[in-house]
Amino acid sequence: MNWINNISQSIDNVLSKARIPAQTLPAIPLFCETLQRPGLSATVLASRIISRLPDIGIPTGVNPDGSDNIVVKFVMVMCEEFVNTLKNEAVVSTSVPTGKIMVTGMGANAGGPVQVTGYNSMSTVIKGVMQ
Repeated sequence: MNWINNISQSIDNVLSKARIPAQTLPAIPLFCETLQRPGLSATVLASRIISRLPDIGIPTGVNPDGSDNIVVKFVMVMCEEFVNTLKNEAVVSTSVPTGKIMVTGMGANAGGPVQVTGYNSMSTVIKGVMQ
């Protein structure tokens, strides 16, 4: 069994070196991309999976006896539960390093209006949900 561990460790080492970190889009293109995305859909996910099942030899049509294909129903239920769990229970966390959020505002003093510029003085964690 030790040889299996050695092989799997070697594969892990190769794959970890082959993967490069995900590249982040600049803020404005990323925001535009966000506005164009439709969100998660169990129906779309299931349809895509079901359409690929014949490629690996799994039939998706009606069974020879005329009954419904239970594999198709299984994929649909699995996708519905997967998407519902992500939408209703997942939490997305990210962080913003010190100095990356800039705030510009207007103030006033005895001499008149004053433009104020500030930055976040501490790193912070931002939490969100998936839709």
